[in-house]
Amino acid sequence: MIKIVHIVLGKANPNRMNGVNKVVHNLASTQVRLGHQVIVIGLTNSFDEDHTIKRNYSLNLYTRKKYFLDNKLVEDIKKFDKNTIFHIHGGFIIDFYSISKMLYNLNHRYIFTSHGAYNKEAMNKRSLIKNIFFNLFDKKILERAWKVQFLGKSEYLHIDNLTTKINKVLIPNGQNLDELKFDFYQINSKNKPIFGFVGRIDSHTKGLDLLLKAFNIYKKEKGSGELWIVGDGPDLNDLKKVSEINNLANSVVFYGSKFGNEKLNLLSNMDVFVHTSRFEGFPMAVLEAAGLRKPLLISKETNFENYVEEFNCGLILKENNSNEIKDKLHQFQNILLSDELHIMGEKSYQMIKQHFSWEKINNELIEEKKWK
Repeated sequence: MIKIVHIVLGKANPNRMNGVNKVVHNLASTQVRLGHQVIVIGLTNSFDEDHTIKRNYSLNLYTRKKYFLDNKLVEDIKKFDKNTIFHIHGGFIIDFYSISKMLYNLNHRYIFTSHGAYNKEAMNKRSLIKNIFFNLFDKKILERAWKVQFLGKSEYLHIDNLTTKINKVLIPNGQNLDELKFDFYQINSKNKPIFGFVGRIDSHTKGLDLLLKAFNIYKKEKGSGELWIVGDGPDLNDLKKVSEINNLANSVVFYGSKFGNEKLNLLSNMDVFVHTSRFEGFPMAVLEAAGLRKPLLISKETNFENYVEEFNCGLILKENNSNEIKDKLHQFQNILLSDELHIMGEKSYQMIKQHFSWEKINNELIEEKKWK
């Protein structure tokens, strides 16, 4: 048995749009099932807990003070023995600089997972501020870490432009197939293709502006499908306006945030899951869709390219632009009623089983590192 302490901003709530919290919840839950003792330390300013969430690990909440650490947190961290594994989740969080410094000074080894924070495109947004912050704080977090986990190949390669003094590993997120069990009910009539996206409505990051433009061209070229967009975010109203201006109200459906059974049912009613991100860590929604046997239409920037190619479970955009996306929508429509679409979906499921079980992810993170 190994004692593992995850440190995250939030409460490891799997129902948040923030994928980091879901990852921590799933990884911690798996580690407990494998016989480890697991504690999740959550930094928050709200101590209300959702007691409907089933947790098999301990959740310890501490007041977030950003530039200073909660005295109780400092005292509690000092109580852990040297064989404890600490795992810090998330980049550009000032609290983690202080925590990593304390762990380092106490001779505690820790794993750090950036969750996509240092992708090239992510770094280019507010680049001056981010580069100053990175060099002052996050660079030291990475260089002090015993292991730095990157979820996707793009970030794994790009980090060398920022620092080479780290011990980096490429290990993706996982997907628990048991969590995808739900009560299915039919929504669509199955006489036209349903393309869908689930995630945070950040138009530039997620490439939703490209997707909506592509779908508009697809409809003008007599495409018969619908587009379902599930989620909330800063650009939701802008995308709705674009949809209205282009007279797409009858074929683009905005569902807002959905969780649990309702979200899984919407995913299951889609014929093709579409993710046209400009940059990503390793999107959980793609894992969920694949686990529900959905064919995938993805950009290379999702970091799923090699997996989708290996299993032939979808189509990959050669270039992430509206014309390329439009062509792929037509391509999927042409095979809607054939066995090919069903076979792709089954291959998506096999991809999850072979590569993305949380047990496999845990073993790569913990066991193979020969921690003791």
